[in-house]
Amino acid sequence: MRLISKNIFIGILSALIGFRLLLSAILPLTETTEARYGEIARKMLETGNWVNLLDTYHSPFWAKPPLYSWLSASSMAILGISEFSIRLPSMLLAIATLTLVYQFTKDQLNIGKAQLATIALLSGAGFLVASSTVMTDPSLLFSVALGLCSWWRHHQKNQPIWAYAFFAAIGLGLVAKGPLAIVLIGMPIFFYLLIKGGWIKAIKELPWIGGIFIGILIPSIWYIAAEAKTPGFLEYFLLGEHVYRFIKPGWTGDLYGTAHAQPKGTIWVYASISLLPWSFFLIIGWIKKPIASLLAIKESPLRVFLLCWILSHLIFFSLPANIIWPYYLPMAPAFAILFADLIGDKPILSKWLAYFSVVFISSALAVGFYFAEIRTSDNIKSGKNIIQLWEKENPTHDSQLNYLSGKRLFSLEFYSSGRATQIKSQDAIRELIKNKSIDFLLINKDEYKNLPADISKHFIKLSNDDDSALHLVLLKEID
Repeated sequence: MRLISKNIFIGILSALIGFRLLLSAILPLTETTEARYGEIARKMLETGNWVNLLDTYHSPFWAKPPLYSWLSASSMAILGISEFSIRLPSMLLAIATLTLVYQFTKDQLNIGKAQLATIALLSGAGFLVASSTVMTDPSLLFSVALGLCSWWRHHQKNQPIWAYAFFAAIGLGLVAKGPLAIVLIGMPIFFYLLIKGGWIKAIKELPWIGGIFIGILIPSIWYIAAEAKTPGFLEYFLLGEHVYRFIKPGWTGDLYGTAHAQPKGTIWVYASISLLPWSFFLIIGWIKKPIASLLAIKESPLRVFLLCWILSHLIFFSLPANIIWPYYLPMAPAFAILFADLIGDKPILSKWLAYFSVVFISSALAVGFYFAEIRTSDNIKSGKNIIQLWEKENPTHDSQLNYLSGKRLFSLEFYSSGRATQIKSQDAIRELIKNKSIDFLLINKDEYKNLPADISKHFIKLSNDDDSALHLVLLKEID
């Protein structure tokens, strides 16, 4: 039985997806994550180097595998370089995940619960934001969801196609995020079998030879090629990014930024906020009837599996010293399906939630979340406007564009097509003055006001907005 009519269901999904795509087309890439991965993909397209991700034109980026960059670079090759094209792969991966959740829930439960699970997943605040954000997490999310849904289907009915889909998901995960994907796919299965048993059956039924070839050997071709082109990649990526980052608070070996040290257990807060408004209703129900809620889960093997999926991920990410909010994403499909299964037996309540919460609450949360991200910065969140001002000056091909900053501003590099170069000191500005060429400088407004006279006399200020984060100045020659 349907929860709502097919047309209304499609209308709700289309409205939310369309709303998110509109934001993805009009909002600039923001610092640091979006602009960093956007610039990496742009460099991949420009240089034609599809093996090594590039941090700069002369140094590799070893922190992540290439799947998202492959997708973004391909999208830009087809549609041109824009915010929409570079974000489109995230939305396509989100739609693929939603489709997977809908079909899985429909097959395992019923069409009404499939509708509710799909709506709950899409309209969750964190998923709606991540669904068109330039980062690696949407590809990891799809890989984990495909792996666990495929394993469950194979475990229940012993269908080879799902067994191979399970191994293919591991392979995707290895080029989406790395060995972390194996852990996130493996943990829920391990704990489910620990509770329910069936180890021998689960092991015997998997096509290990063909599966290992698909899941490990094929992705290994890229790992070997990346190490061959830039020796040291495997040591940094496998140990640094997958061991030291998680066990060392404020890990100082990070080559590409600062480790995000948080109190252990913060992932529960991130998940509760990111799963709003649906987490609120589930938490209230759990508080009111904790014993009944446990018994309701225990009576169904699928519910036990979904709970193992949710809790194993949350517990795993409670242990690391360095986490960020998107780490909750791989458990979001399980939460949506479990929520739909527990609530979906109350059709009136479910329908009310679908109509009221989706359009109003989730949209407001997504807008507030996104604009909060844009406006909260001690420096600059996006350099699009200032680069557009620079382009109006018709800079010559041989003129330099530099920005004075203590940290990389990837949005300046992206929107200038790689021409913006970071400098870190006033001495570097003096070197620019000596070269006698026509150069441009982007500088923080406060630093501009405090420049010594021997430097400031060489500047012509081109930007008129004194409230902007950065000023554009032209270096002029003094006779």
